[in-house]
Amino acid sequence: MNRSFLLLSVLLSCSIQADAVLDVRKPWVRAMPPGVAMTAGYMVLTNRVNEQLTISGVSTSAARHAEIHHTELKQGLSSMRESGDIVLEPGQGLELRPGGTHLMLMGIADRLAEGDMIEVVIQFADDTQQTVGMPVLRKAPGE
Repeated sequence: MNRSFLLLSVLLSCSIQADAVLDVRKPWVRAMPPGVAMTAGYMVLTNRVNEQLTISGVSTSAARHAEIHHTELKQGLSSMRESGDIVLEPGQGLELRPGGTHLMLMGIADRLAEGDMIEVVIQFADDTQQTVGMPVLRKAPGE
């Protein structure tokens, strides 16, 4: 894979859109092994406006269903649950990371391989949205 192309893709996907309400850093989606129809995505989000933001959902054309999940540990067992609405105060951040809150992409028809790029739409409670470009990687950027 061309590392320069991948680096440029990551940098472009991290740039702040003029009308963006969220600052998005380090977006990436985990490459899928053969035979698996789901994967996870990660990024760091920060509310960059002077008002409360409510993230009400996510979507992507790369998967039939997308949700933000959080991992819970109860009595030594780990499970995932949909997060529901996520409220971010001005300046507040949220890290979507492995083992914690993360993006779940389910029902993927065409396997996402390293080097692919997808778009994820973050939906807000006020019916606005923000699109995020996410490169598909085998491991987190910088690992």
